[in-house]
Amino acid sequence: MLFGNLEKELYSLSTSQLSTLEHAADVSELAVRLGKRNSGSDAMTSDDSGVLYYGLLENTAAMMWNSSAGSFYHNRELLARDQEWLQWINDLFVDDGHLWMVSNK
Repeated sequence: MLFGNLEKELYSLSTSQLSTLEHAADVSELAVRLGKRNSGSDAMTSDDSGVLYYGLLENTAAMMWNSSAGSFYHNRELLARDQEWLQWINDLFVDDGHLWMVSNK
């Protein structure tokens, strides 16, 4: 499982290990920091092949990272940038091979 906060950090967590936790606070011990995104992000999703799609709030853009291709820092790709239409990407989802974005604008 991949997750982040409204700041720039991105983490991974093995879902199989979640069932072994006794307290919610123990999650931080299992989380692996993958790196920093270029900006804060409100929306993230992934497809069946492990590609992560995420919005960048400060950059009014959408990015992708193929998690099976290696390091988060070296395998990111800009998908779209638009100062007017991508001001705040609220949601991302993949349906039938198509990436859909819901923006605040």
